[in-house]
Amino acid sequence: MSNTSVRFMPIRPLNYTESEIIKEIRRVILEECKGSVPSQTRFLQLARISIWTIKTKFGTYAHAIKKAGFVYEDASAKCTPKRVAANLQEVLNRTNGYYFTFSFYRQNGGLYSFQRIKSILNAPKWVDVMQIIGAKQKPYLVRTTAHAQRLKALASLTESDLFKEIARVWQVKGRRPTYSEFRQASQFGMKIYESRFGSWVKAVASFCSTQKTHVQGKAGTRVTKKILLDELQAFQRKRHGDLLTYDFYKAGGGTYSIGTFQAHFRSWTKAVEAVGGISGRQARYSMDDLFDEMQRLWEQLGRQPSWREMWKGGKISPKCYKSVFGSWTKAVYAFCKDRNPSSPEVFSETANQTDRPFTQNATETPITIPNSVQDSQIQVRKTGRSVPKRLRFRVLQRDNFTCQACGRSRVKHGVVLQVDHIIAYTNGGETVLVNLQTLCTDCNSGKSNL
Repeated sequence: MSNTSVRFMPIRPLNYTESEIIKEIRRVILEECKGSVPSQTRFLQLARISIWTIKTKFGTYAHAIKKAGFVYEDASAKCTPKRVAANLQEVLNRTNGYYFTFSFYRQNGGLYSFQRIKSILNAPKWVDVMQIIGAKQKPYLVRTTAHAQRLKALASLTESDLFKEIARVWQVKGRRPTYSEFRQASQFGMKIYESRFGSWVKAVASFCSTQKTHVQGKAGTRVTKKILLDELQAFQRKRHGDLLTYDFYKAGGGTYSIGTFQAHFRSWTKAVEAVGGISGRQARYSMDDLFDEMQRLWEQLGRQPSWREMWKGGKISPKCYKSVFGSWTKAVYAFCKDRNPSSPEVFSETANQTDRPFTQNATETPITIPNSVQDSQIQVRKTGRSVPKRLRFRVLQRDNFTCQACGRSRVKHGVVLQVDHIIAYTNGGETVLVNLQTLCTDCNSGKSNL
């Protein structure tokens, strides 16, 4: 059985020449877009090269397209009052002639930015744009009986009832809820709080006054270490032992700035330490940790992960890879070099010493095999039973991250893939590339060792 070497190649080179950029432009236009020149946004989605690299080499995207032998017509060149009005009219037809917002316009075939529309049509406000194209105001909705009953029920709520709702949402979030968070979670809505107290901030201030606690996040409030630690503790419980970074804290609705923590704890790291967490700066990863995490995400996606995908789905920030290797692309190159061993057949790294092939040193006592033992009873193994991570990754990529029995993949069908011996290890099969295949858990569990 022939053994062909499988190599893992990054999707982007480290450095691009002008000829390589032109070749990639032609590939995207001819193969991906069927001969039509894509916009810059569409090109960025399809190409293996960024717009910024193109502009660095050629100055502009249009000039690079021209160098590749095509003509690029920028949307701004076709932006005339007649075209803008026609595009607005197309969207207006979808609303049966009624007023629509700019967000609706962009989501339903709108081609131009608000600034360009205003400059072309000489309309300072979006309301003026609607008047120019003849949009009608939506008819006034008569309040139904159910709506009137709801207003009556809200009017009967006491201050205590409103404060109990704030306390409920506060307890669910584990901290002071933001305006948008409370609007989504509250069963009363926001208007009643704004009408009763004047604003959401004043409602929170009144609530905290009754509870005799400090108002978290209110301007002019004296922030204490206890307030900060209570809020950090709530975020730490969400991480379940993972890193507690400031980015995660703010993305989850954190109240205070990094400067507030620095003023009270001297640094974000010391604030995280105070609640028993680990900050991003304290994390120390070995090369194996970095490569194993990239491999995990690569196997999950069935392809090379991007910076954004590592940021969202990875357990290690892509910034860590950048700080170690200089850039994300260089990290991918280092990973591929590490996962591409020199020998395509036998891997010496295994999980434990018992799996390694025996090599006799000069200081070791020779092993004597009794004559009574027949040769057929001796089975000399070259490899261990466990599949090393590098070899596992090569098998998965060779098989296109697809089960070789049923054809399902993790990306499309959500199955869990495993690397299995074609000839069972107990029957003499070695842990080598040609004797391994990708199977899903269902197919592998039903496979016999015979």
